[in-house]
Amino acid sequence: MSEPEVHATVGADSWSRVPQASQGSGPLTAGEEGLPDEGAQEDAGETGITPALEPVFSGGDLAMFYALEQELFSMPDDWRFGRRCRTHASERWEGTAGAYFTPAESFLTGGGEMGGIGQRIMADGFFCSKAVGAFGLTVGILFAGCYCASQKKIKTKMQGILSCDSLTGLSTLEKFKEECAAHLEKKSDHAHAIVQFDISKFKIINDKFGFATGDKLLQACGAALQSSLSGSEICARCFADQFAALVQYDGLDALEPRVRRIIAIMEQWRAASNLPGRIDIHCGVYILEDGRESHDMQQALDLAGYALQEAKRKGKSRMVVYNESMRKVSLLHQDLEDGICDALGKGELQVWFQPKVDMLSNAIIGSEALVRWYHPTRGLLLPGVFMPLFERSGDVLQVDFCIFEQVCNTLQRWKKAGISVSTVSCNFSSQHFERPEFSRRLVEIASRYAIAHGLLEVEITESTMLRNPEAANIQIKQLKSLGFRTTIDDFGSGYSSLGLLQLFAADVIKFDRSFVKRNIAGKRAQIVLGNMISLTKQLGMSAICEGVETEEQANILIRHGCYSAQGFYYAKPMPANEFGKMLKVGRVFPRKGGSCACVTDQMPAAGRMSAG
Repeated sequence: MSEPEVHATVGADSWSRVPQASQGSGPLTAGEEGLPDEGAQEDAGETGITPALEPVFSGGDLAMFYALEQELFSMPDDWRFGRRCRTHASERWEGTAGAYFTPAESFLTGGGEMGGIGQRIMADGFFCSKAVGAFGLTVGILFAGCYCASQKKIKTKMQGILSCDSLTGLSTLEKFKEECAAHLEKKSDHAHAIVQFDISKFKIINDKFGFATGDKLLQACGAALQSSLSGSEICARCFADQFAALVQYDGLDALEPRVRRIIAIMEQWRAASNLPGRIDIHCGVYILEDGRESHDMQQALDLAGYALQEAKRKGKSRMVVYNESMRKVSLLHQDLEDGICDALGKGELQVWFQPKVDMLSNAIIGSEALVRWYHPTRGLLLPGVFMPLFERSGDVLQVDFCIFEQVCNTLQRWKKAGISVSTVSCNFSSQHFERPEFSRRLVEIASRYAIAHGLLEVEITESTMLRNPEAANIQIKQLKSLGFRTTIDDFGSGYSSLGLLQLFAADVIKFDRSFVKRNIAGKRAQIVLGNMISLTKQLGMSAICEGVETEEQANILIRHGCYSAQGFYYAKPMPANEFGKMLKVGRVFPRKGGSCACVTDQMPAAGRMSAG
């Protein structure tokens, strides 16, 4: 096909004038191209714009087109995009395409730097001919024009989407912060507070009743919140099931009824929706300081968030006002969570031992392994400070195996040193019992240090068994078949203890410290305790009581047939080297009338948050 034929085919009727130029008839005049001739341009004044012409993309911003033209083609301002188009809509694309075809063609064949690029494009065979190349560039320019013209509308629409939550119709978090900052800049006779709201167990509601019900709940909560605000107050949905509001603060006596009203509205919605149970709303409040010229809204939300977390910890529908101690505790928790990897790697987590004693002879019959954290900046930390955090984060799995391996390593060293060793019980999180590889991991670690399984006892808390009885029972049976001993820990702290005795065949029952602390000298308490000890023996299990702190408590236990104990009366937890010295003696020496003296009496204040 000849070049003129290609031209004629590409553009059909609207391109009929272009082949004529390529056939050597000379360049087209402005009038032939459908553009204003020189006289018309002169009549239009210095700008050269004919009043009758309309731009193709009249609604768009043409600055990007002009910049693109200036980059690709050198031409006068009078030839700017949109000024070449005919008045009639049916001829606009024809005029625009025809106007760009010739400069596009020149780009592919002309001289200079831009022409060199065009020639290389043609030489590489990117386009089959000059005409097709010019057509492609023209179409590209027109599509670029369409894109740029639509940006203003898209930008406006996106701003609306980003500032309004599509589900509840409330402001988004970013819009909320902007509105709060603007509102607080105005002078007001009222103090203000940031209130964060959270729907308790929203994920469970979503899972149980479906996402549609969850969405309706969020909409109802947003509507309840919005209906409780005055005209100048602001609210938003932050994310998921969390909402925030900027309210006038006239004291807690005025704020609490407003929060209760929101909870009452949600309870009415729940009843109307036939949802079982109740919907609890937690609230965290941060009172903004008066007299400040500006407020950091993100910081205010963060501080309200600390109060919200405290409200969630307390359970049910609660409103908690922020105080500085919440922030300090939260920062401590974050610091500990961030430091667990380094702690495991650097050996900061160490095993301590607390002896188990035969109360008739004071002989050491075993011990319990307990974790301590030698924190580089906070000193000695007890497990009550950090283990609940690791339970939530899942890091407890690593910590438990770390301590178990230290126990095996320590037992190996004691055996090599000729020290007589006895059974050591190790605590394990309930999360382990949901993993089938748990017992295999214990076998691998014990084998690494050549420790007999009978010297290792796995303590399983009563709450763990209640949470997942079937999984716990399978693990107990598997551990016993491998030769490990098992203990039901904290027995008596739950609500189904007798059922546990019937279901689980553990080796040892460890009675919770509440048995000896709860008026053990009373007649009723001794009847319950005596019968529990008797029942344990009849089921073929050993009994031991923890938390024994006085001689009177020890004597009562002995009188009812419990001869094994663990507690401060006999010995406090101690480092491995101290317990090794005690094992060489083989017995403890309780202090008459009080607890025994031990190195841990000088424990730093930072570590006295848990007896364990």
